Amino acid sequence: MTSTLLFAAAIVGFIVVLVLFLSFISKKHRKKQEEKQNSYFSKAASAFGIAVARKDRLRHRIIGCNEQANRVIFVDYSQEPYRQSCLELKDMSGSRLVVNNETVTENIQGVDKVIDRFISSIQLKINFKNDRVEPVLLPLYEYGIDGLQDLEQLKEGGETWNALINKNCG
Repeated sequence: MTSTLLFAAAIVGFIVVLVLFLSFISKKHRKKQEEKQNSYFSKAASAFGIAVARKDRLRHRIIGCNEQANRVIFVDYSQEPYRQSCLELKDMSGSRLVVNNETVTENIQGVDKVIDRFISSIQLKINFKNDRVEPVLLPLYEYGIDGLQDLEQLKEGGETWNALINKNCG
């Protein structure tokens, strides 16, 4: 009986050590990935001639600005190749946060019925003074890439940058 308990305790101990080890590796990998992304962001900013005064990490994205140069830089790391944008605040007429909702439907007796709704994406839509220039959509949240637990934080970050852009544009 005691050998069975010792064996069970050894298995539990092994599982705990394994979980802690995997957690440590995951944190180390995440930190290395963030350092790589920060380095990429700094290189992209210097390539655009921007000395970043303010920046925020929004999960798989970094947005920053230099208010003296009136520029915003955005880098999206969610997919390869990385997407980067550099926008002049003086050319913008404003921005707004766009929340896209999707519905889940089910065919019940030949009729499609909506059974659920969810937020599929949140984007910062940048409009320009020149109407010939298409608005730019900066993705802040994408269902399937970002977790639902990040939704509120990313939306708040989007609201902050929306206010900052609208305050300094034009």
